[in-house]
Formats: sequence, structure tokens, C-alpha cells
Amino acid sequence: MMYISRNGQLPVLDERGEQIDGADAVRGAHASWNLDLQRMRGAKDESLHPSFNIIFSMPAKTDPQKMLEAVQAVAAACFQGHQYLMALHTQDTDPANDAPEHPHVHLIVRAEDEDGRRIHIRKTELRSWRELFAAELRSRGIEANATSRSERGKSRKSLTAAEWHIQKRYQHASRRGESPEPPTSRTARFQAAVEELREGRTDSKPWEVAMAARRRDVQRDLEKNAARLRQEGDNELAEQVERFAREMAPLDSERRQIQRALVNRVNERLHEPMLDTPKDQER
Repeated sequence: MMYISRNGQLPVLDERGEQIDGADAVRGAHASWNLDLQRMRGAKDESLHPSFNIIFSMPAKTDPQKMLEAVQAVAAACFQGHQYLMALHTQDTDPANDAPEHPHVHLIVRAEDEDGRRIHIRKTELRSWRELFAAELRSRGIEANATSRSERGKSRKSLTAAEWHIQKRYQHASRRGESPEPPTSRTARFQAAVEELREGRTDSKPWEVAMAARRRDVQRDLEKNAARLRQEGDNELAEQVERFAREMAPLDSERRQIQRALVNRVNERLHEPMLDTPKDQER
């Protein structure tokens, strides 16, 4: 809560639509949630999440106030009986130096409602929330669609908020002439890709197989839609759908990109001219 309010510098709204200002008021809201009461144990002796942080994001130049209103509508519909807080972040209002250009709303929801029922977030819930968010945006004159990455022809996940901020801090430090340690998560993925390449383990991972299956499903759906549009006489839109399917970027993953870059670098080194030293020439 302190993070999304930037230590009380940004206003936050609660489930009643009331504004909470200042660090002390945010601490008071946190105390009222009684999160310690939720620290139960699951079947595998694992702590359950006392709350969830959900981020609603839109491209730069989206009207931030209308976007905030859309998030309020989604929260009211989906989290009845739950306590929640939300904060709007924009580049103009966010006091952070590395604030992104796109407006986004952080929504923190108490996992249990007033009757003790818990939220269970599954892919179907995420999809329905996105669809409702898009509908609320459209009702406010903002063009939006709840399409998945696979439907947009994208295979790479976006960075998480935490990774984005870590990467920004790393880039800023590098530009200042410092020698910061690279982000640990990225370093770990790089080392894993290197080790697999060294050992010849280049088979597709399960998630890469799943990506390929989703791509095939999307392309089949696009073909069906194009055929239906042609039957309905809308040849222009059918051609646009077919062109979109043809021009989809090839499937890729960070692991594959790292491995390709390493192979290309090795090949470049192998073809670099060798410069003999005088001692080498004597030998």
C-alpha cells in the first residue's frame, strides 16, 4: 500500500470510493484489513496470500481519469464484499524518477471478503476481468479489446513491474558510469540458456510447445473468420485478417534469443582475422 501510494504522496481510493491521503492514513487502512487473521495454512503447509496486487494498464496518451473510472467499475463488479485500495500512476503525477509513460492503476484486494470467502485467481477470472475492463473503457469512449498475446501474434511475455523497475535502475546506473550488478533474475535465465546450449539440450521446453499449439489454434481461427467474412461479402476485411495471419512474427522465447545471440557471437569470433604477434611469427 505504501508502494502504490508512493509513501502517501499519491491519493488512493478504497472500495467505498473514498480518498485516502497521506502515509498515516494509508497505514490506518492497512491496519483495518486485519491481514494477520488470514495467515492460515493450506493443505501443503503453505501460507496463503493475504492480498493480491492487480495492475490495469493502457498505452500512453490514454485518458487516465476515464481509465481510473473503468477500473473502479470493474472492482465494484468483481470484488463485492472485499476491501480494496487503488492508485492511479501516470508519468505526470508519479513522483518516481523512472515512471513509465503509460498510465496504470494498482489495485490491492484483500483475499478474504467480509464473510471469509477467498478469491481464487485463475486464467478464466483474469480473462473475464480483462474483458470487463475493455468493455468499461469502450463505454467511456476509449478503444480497447481484451485480446491475449497469442491472438495479437506475440509470444514473449512483458516484464513484470518489479523486473521493469530493476532493469530501469540498472540502466540509469550504467549511464551514470557506475558498474552495477545485472538483475539477478535475468542473469539466472541467461546462465540457464548458456548451460543448455553447452550441453546440447536445445529441445523445446513444455511452454514453447504450448506456445506453438496456441499459435496453431489462433491461425485456424483466423482462417475460419476470413472464410466467414468472404461468405458474407466483406472481402476487404477478410484480406486484412489473412494478411495479419501471414505477417505474424515467428514464435520466439527469451531462451531462444539468448542462444541465437551466443551462437552468432561464436561464429563472428571464428571468422575474425587472427593477428600474429612477433613471437608467434618466429615460431
